Amino acid sequence: MSTSKIGHPLRSRFARFARDPRGSISVLTVVTMVPFVVAAGTAVDMGRANRTIGLMQTAVDSAALAAAATQLSVTNSEGQTLSGNDAKTYAANQMVEANLPDEVKTTAEDPVVTIAGDVVTVDLEAEMATSFMKLVGLDTMSLSVSATAEATVKANGCIVALGPNGDGIEVGGTVDLEVDGCWLYSNKEGDKSIDVIGGAIVDVPGSCSVGSTSVSSNAQVHDKRYTNCHPIADPFAEWAPPVPPSSCDHNKFKKSSSGNDKTITLSPGRYCGGLQLSGYDYVDLEPGIYHVTSGALSINSKVTLTGEGVGFHIGADVSSVTINGDATVSLSAPTDGPMKDVLVSMDPLPSGTELDKNELISAKINGGSELGLSGTVYLPSAALDVSGNSTTLSVPTQIIAYSVKLSGTSALKVEVPVDEFGNPIGSEFMTIVRLIK
Repeated sequence: MSTSKIGHPLRSRFARFARDPRGSISVLTVVTMVPFVVAAGTAVDMGRANRTIGLMQTAVDSAALAAAATQLSVTNSEGQTLSGNDAKTYAANQMVEANLPDEVKTTAEDPVVTIAGDVVTVDLEAEMATSFMKLVGLDTMSLSVSATAEATVKANGCIVALGPNGDGIEVGGTVDLEVDGCWLYSNKEGDKSIDVIGGAIVDVPGSCSVGSTSVSSNAQVHDKRYTNCHPIADPFAEWAPPVPPSSCDHNKFKKSSSGNDKTITLSPGRYCGGLQLSGYDYVDLEPGIYHVTSGALSINSKVTLTGEGVGFHIGADVSSVTINGDATVSLSAPTDGPMKDVLVSMDPLPSGTELDKNELISAKINGGSELGLSGTVYLPSAALDVSGNSTTLSVPTQIIAYSVKLSGTSALKVEVPVDEFGNPIGSEFMTIVRLIK
């Protein structure tokens, strides 16, 4: 009886492979390719690691800035009130948690927050699982990042650009800007957060910008310039704006002078559909609040525009703002009531609101030979242009808008009120916070 053996299928295949001379070439090819595969895989893992480190660095940068900027008490997720270094540490931890990349969310250690006075350092370490480097026995890569931020100065801010996506603060033409006792602050991100162009001269105690500061070759800036600053919160965020009357005093108010009628006096009230005035030599505003809802606010005077104790409150649906005096503009804010010390205002933007340039309203304030404004101009959703062509201009104690442009051929002086000891009057709402490492 004949017998037969059933061999293992793989054994037969390997036997044929060994007898085939082409097999030696195939083995050599595979062996030669292994280092290239490992090298390519290592490059992929290193690319992932570099990307993750970049995201981790953003997380600790934000954490250090947030911690250094925390000056008051905070309430944690459990309803506990934290103050001092506990509040700073909590702010840093929250920012790291919010920005931690997915690749290391489960492997990152708790951030180490070191606080030395106004200087905060945040260190973060994590392990990232590899994909290809496992072939050579490296299952994970250790990643570490660090950031240090400092709260350097507390100061009054008199010219503030709130918008991260706007044009920041621009000083152009041959403006000679002189500011005594307060700072410039711009929340604009990226290039030219503060931009000084042409033959402008800026003489201020200091400036702080989230993005970079640019100064053209013919311009001059005499100040302490800080960049990479923490965005400043809207100082009017909690301000209670005046409530307009329930009914309209005027509807689509629009007047132009005719004949010998060159003088007009306006009364406060609610101007529905806008307030437009042109062609008059003399425009006088009676004391009170001018509520402008919808339409446009446009006041143009050929000679003088005057008003004592006046305030303009602009509705969110107003399309543009123009206040212009070909010769002289002299306006002062109310000294009491809901618009105390506020000359021009809008409602504060809801927290977290971001606007694009095409959503901003245009606002222009111009004085020909003299511009005298006493009070705050607060236009959080406007691109504000203050200009003049005179020897001397004076502007209010604060200009706060989404973006601010100062232009013309004038000496522009911000006159900050001071107490009997020469200290600026008003709260120190600015804390200069910037990354130093």
